[in-house]
Amino acid sequence: MRANHRTGAALLAAVALALGAAGCGGGDKLEGSVGNSLNLDFDHVNIALQNGQYLIVEYVSASGECVAELTVDTFIPGCEITPDQELDFGTCAFLDRTTLDSTEFAPVTMGMVTLFQYGSVGDRISGTFSVLFDNGLGLTGDFGGTLEERNG
Repeated sequence: MRANHRTGAALLAAVALALGAAGCGGGDKLEGSVGNSLNLDFDHVNIALQNGQYLIVEYVSASGECVAELTVDTFIPGCEITPDQELDFGTCAFLDRTTLDSTEFAPVTMGMVTLFQYGSVGDRISGTFSVLFDNGLGLTGDFGGTLEERNG
């Protein structure tokens, strides 16, 4: 089992490098092979801590559609957020999409989220994520901005 985890981690790292997700990035980005079949164009990124538990990063189009929404559940043991910690998609995070055409992402096979800066509401936050879908396509994203508070 350990060898499979290492092989999967190596594959994901290779996908991330191929998609250009190495390093902190230079601003908000969303790219990958999944962009050949789904529209990934976005206008801005919203970053919020919802109900004190869920870190939410929304890539929002000019028309208000959420082309990608990354959610990290910080209350799951092992998913507490600290700078430069890699969080596993299978345990801590999931990816969603809310668009008028109702297109969805395929299920995530593997992925990781890394936050480079993280603090309290009102502080600057930045990070990156990389996923591999079960259809063989990939997606990476970089984000940065002020962490807002959201309830409800």
